[in-house]
Order: sequence, then structure tokens, then C-alpha cells
Amino acid sequence: MSTQVSEQVKPQRYCASFEMEIDVTFSDPKKAEEFFIHGDWKDSFWTIDDLEELTESLAMAFHVQPEDYSKEHCGFVRSVEGFGIFVLDKDNSRRWVSSSIEGIEIVAEYEEELYVSHVKEVKS
Repeated sequence: MSTQVSEQVKPQRYCASFEMEIDVTFSDPKKAEEFFIHGDWKDSFWTIDDLEELTESLAMAFHVQPEDYSKEHCGFVRSVEGFGIFVLDKDNSRRWVSSSIEGIEIVAEYEEELYVSHVKEVKS
């Protein structure tokens, strides 16, 4: 009878980091600043210091919202609390245009879809 010493297998763990880019365009940046940063909007939602922080908040809120089909808009929409309804541009599947809030149109456009930017082994 042969005796085999079983070799213990050590698991390996990896971490994958992801990136994506969403461009946000404000039709009137001054009005956006007045409304979202200096206006009453912050009393109902949260305080934002500048357009970069506004873009960060809006891009994240926009991205996590599911898209639904809307008969009223005859297309896909994302309803983003505090920022309005974004309608998918029928000619560009990466571009979403908001309904005007206080005369400000906001466009959110996926420049890069989600992709793995880095993988590293995690040491125990």
C-alpha cells in the first residue's frame, strides 16, 4: 500500500478594480451653480460646494438608477431624485438628456463603459 502525502492547496485571492467615465454637461453652468449650490436645492438634499462636486454626485446618482421604458417619453428614462428625468437620446445610446430644471438642461453621457482597470493579488 502506497502512502501519499496530500499537498495542501493554498487558495489565491485577487482584487479587480473597475473604472468608467461619465461626462456631465450643464447647459448653463451659472444657473446650475445658483440653483444646486447656492439655492434652496441644498435644503432638500445635501450641500454641494462646487460644480465638480455636483458632477460627482449627479454622475453617481445617475449611474445607479435603473432605466425604465416610458410611454410618455416614448423611450427609456432614468429618474434621478433631485436631478430630474433623463431620457435616452434615440440617436446616441450613450447620451441621456434631462428634463429642464430651472431652465438648466443636463446631459449625462457615458464616455467609457465599465471596464476592469487593474487586477492585483491580495496577500493574506
